Amino acid sequence: AQEKAKKLYGLNDDYEVLFLQGGASLQFAMIPMNLSLNGVCEYANTGVWTKKAIKEAQILGVNVKTVASSEESNFNHIPRVE
Repeated sequence: AQEKAKKLYGLNDDYEVLFLQGGASLQFAMIPMNLSLNGVCEYANTGVWTKKAIKEAQILGVNVKTVASSEESNFNHIPRVE
């Protein structure tokens, strides 16, 4: 299944495919627990769901950095990450 997913999305062996259970809220906890580098996670704030993800990461003690945000324009676009 992992190889089929890689082929479907054109991914090489530099990428891993993860099959994870749970809804969005569970993923918000799993991402910082498993993928944060040195206890840091970077987020592009695009609205309600990002705010929930950031809050969950902070509960877990992760140092959160917002690298881009469209909050100043009421989240009417996806911000460019530089």
